[in-house]
This record gives sequence, C-alpha cells and structure tokens, in this order.
Amino acid sequence: MASHYRMQLNNACQSIGLAVSNQRFNVGSGRYPTWIVVYYVNGIEYGRAQGLNTDGAAEIAASNAISNLRNQFPGYGF
Repeated sequence: MASHYRMQLNNACQSIGLAVSNQRFNVGSGRYPTWIVVYYVNGIEYGRAQGLNTDGAAEIAASNAISNLRNQFPGYGF
C-alpha cells in the first residue's frame, strides 16, 4: 500500500504528546475474514475501518483518525 497514514498519525500525535493505540478484530469466517481496526487517541476513538486484511483496514482507519483530528485540532500537523 502506497500511503503511510499510520506513520503520519503516530508521528503527529507523538510530536504533541498524544497517545495512539489501536484494536483489531476479525469478524469474518475463516476463509473470508473481515478485519475491523479502531484507532484511539488518548483513549478516545478517532478512526474505524474494515477490510479484507489488517494492513488495509489499519491504513483506512488511520486516515479516518487523521481527518477527525484535523477537524478537532486545526493547525497541529494532522
């Protein structure tokens, strides 16, 4: 995947002292798993996505978190 939203999210949060964590859930069948990834910043959910693999879902969830943080904290490098 060409984007690096996870790294951007982690770097931006670290630079201003915010803690980032995530949870990953497999909710599909064995042959066709669906992964849900949720990103939290200081314990508050900011991004969620689902996908066929954890990497894809994590990138989209991180992108969603960046968008939400950009709206809440304009000018902080998100």
